[in-house]
Amino acid sequence: LHYAVTGASEGSATVTASALGVDAEGRSTAASGALSIHVGVRTIAIRVVTTPYSVELKVDDHGKVLTEQIAVKVTLTNTTATPVKGVQLLSLRPVPVDPTQQLDQLAFAPKELPLSVGTLAAKSSTTKSFSLDVTGDGKYEINALALFNDPAAAGGNGRATATGGRFEAVVPALFYSAKREADHVTTRGGEPYVNAGATWYTSATLKYVSSYRRVCILPMVPTLEGNAAA
Repeated sequence: LHYAVTGASEGSATVTASALGVDAEGRSTAASGALSIHVGVRTIAIRVVTTPYSVELKVDDHGKVLTEQIAVKVTLTNTTATPVKGVQLLSLRPVPVDPTQQLDQLAFAPKELPLSVGTLAAKSSTTKSFSLDVTGDGKYEINALALFNDPAAAGGNGRATATGGRFEAVVPALFYSAKREADHVTTRGGEPYVNAGATWYTSATLKYVSSYRRVCILPMVPTLEGNAAA
């Protein structure tokens, strides 16, 4: 059995549980237990927002997915009544929403992180803006990590984490290109012609550019139009 417990205010609480039952021999039995829980507040709260939520990635003439950028805003808030020193945004890591999917590995520019914020006044916030290159399709979210001075913590550093900024990148279902080969093809009046009885060839490229989706392709059959179709 699983139960959710919500801490209404800062402090400590004890959760107790008891159970009654009958054993295999029909005798009554009872058991109980207790757990102490410390309820605290997050010193630094992090909020991550991406714009736009959905980005469409285009494909060039060779079937390569073109990079698009999204905007990422990260807000750090001091939730306490006293200033917090040594605040820094250590990392922002885009990860797949579904961890079983092997999507493109996205990353922020190395020069942007870590980012030093300094001191956050009591109950104050600061917002920083970033850009992220998106190179493949899929649903992503961003894991954020911040550090701050906390003498009570091991090593003197407190940690704040958050996950947010969910977004989705989409690509066209398929990339298709075709090229008529030059064998047995002549030009008359600027138009290509093939002599009667001759054979000409067309090479085609069909590429599925998604990082994780799968499709089933039916056999490709050419359709001939015009008075020479047979």
